[in-house]
Amino acid sequence: MLTKFLTANPQELSAWRALAEIRLAKKDFISAEEACRKALSIDANDLTSTVSLARILVAQGDKAGAEDASARARVLGWKDELAQDDHSG
Repeated sequence: MLTKFLTANPQELSAWRALAEIRLAKKDFISAEEACRKALSIDANDLTSTVSLARILVAQGDKAGAEDASARARVLGWKDELAQDDHSG
């Protein structure tokens, strides 16, 4: 059902995120990574997808890739926190 939705709505970031998580839960790591990378092609600065990618790469045993994705997620998280601080003050 989700893949059918994505065929009609290929730029729907939240659906790609969901598909990546579903495939990760099913231990279909290659397909999970593909879905996650599709989400990141839509929004390269998406924190949720970046964290998911790190988790997927850990599951695949790609330590270097997981460390890179985790570092990127930390930077994105800091940027998000700083942006929220700017808007609250």
